[in-house]
Amino acid sequence: MKGIYPGSFDPPTAGHIDLIKRASGLCDELLVAVMVNPSKAGAFTPEDRVEMLKKACSDLKNLKISFYFGMLSDIIKRERCDCIIRGVRNTADFETEKDRAEANLKLSGVETLVLYSNPAYSHISSSMVREILYFDGDISGFVPGEILDEVKRCYNRGM
Repeated sequence: MKGIYPGSFDPPTAGHIDLIKRASGLCDELLVAVMVNPSKAGAFTPEDRVEMLKKACSDLKNLKISFYFGMLSDIIKRERCDCIIRGVRNTADFETEKDRAEANLKLSGVETLVLYSNPAYSHISSSMVREILYFDGDISGFVPGEILDEVKRCYNRGM
């Protein structure tokens, strides 16, 4: 089975990496799709996000990590994915992901598999990490140690 785990990963968090590792165990091949949303100005370049993910997931051999621009359904068809992997931290995420899953099923014919967040990471979001970075706070518990310095460097470069 080939799965796709799409997201902005702006920046990648410890929760993202946990989900990638768990999803990679469920799939023969997992495509981690760094999505580019034209209506959002990312704090990190897509290239930086891809490189950080590759570094944090270097021990996983069944991953392909790339950035994409466009509709997820088109990427799913082009990459011949069998399922979408999404993470859920709380009830608000569940409601959002339910609607996305229904839309993606209609557009691509592919089911969404939902993985619940590890409770150790359920409070972490990329927007929280960016806010902590903005105020020069300590993000060491929020992003993987392998990319901690890179996240800080890339964020400060964009400021």
